[in-house]
Amino acid sequence: GSAKVLVQLGKPLMEGERRFKFFLFTLNSEDKMFEHVFDHIVRDDVPVPEVKKDLAAKLKEVKGIEVSWEHLRLRDMISDSPCTIFYDSDTLKQNSALAYREQLAIQVLDDVEPKKNKMVVPLVQLWKPSEFKIGEGVELCVELSMTTDEFKTLLGKHFGIPEQHVSLAISYNPVEVWEVSELNWDPAVSSWYADKASTLDGPPLYLRDGKYVVVKDKTEAEKVHTSEERAALEKESKA
Repeated sequence: GSAKVLVQLGKPLMEGERRFKFFLFTLNSEDKMFEHVFDHIVRDDVPVPEVKKDLAAKLKEVKGIEVSWEHLRLRDMISDSPCTIFYDSDTLKQNSALAYREQLAIQVLDDVEPKKNKMVVPLVQLWKPSEFKIGEGVELCVELSMTTDEFKTLLGKHFGIPEQHVSLAISYNPVEVWEVSELNWDPAVSSWYADKASTLDGPPLYLRDGKYVVVKDKTEAEKVHTSEERAALEKESKA
């Protein structure tokens, strides 16, 4: 026949087959967020639910994890960062970035995938200046068409902060306490975009799946540290 055959890791791959390293992504894991669970060949030309069914069976076989495919999330990952969540209506082939990827992340959800078309799932952390503590990451599924102000209102409701006191910053990675002061809080829209309504996927936030949003109450005073506490924090930041 005319089928192209690629040989990858010793096994011939038929056209439409891809071999990936699959990692289990566990948000707020005390150990590590990404655990390599298996290498597996999947088809990139079938709907994502077919791939999820295959992966659910493999998870049970390899890790003893029993989960319905509807409670599995399949997403891109770059280095140790969770990225684009794949829609059930898509095929892997439709995501052009995957042409260059060798690893994907599987995430076990408590419920069915909440992300629908035109939505984004950032990871949100609450910064408590008075306690000098940062909370665990929380995944929020939000409409991309929201404005920054509407997003702040939603965050205020979620964390119990009056909306006029909500301040936010963006990060590509989980934020540690000593990094908070370096964040760009409440980034402004440049004059170039000032006349355009700003939605979440555009300036100034450019939200994507897996991007971190740090939230604080801007009226909350920051804890004053003793010189010993400050020295301990600086030592920790350099560790």
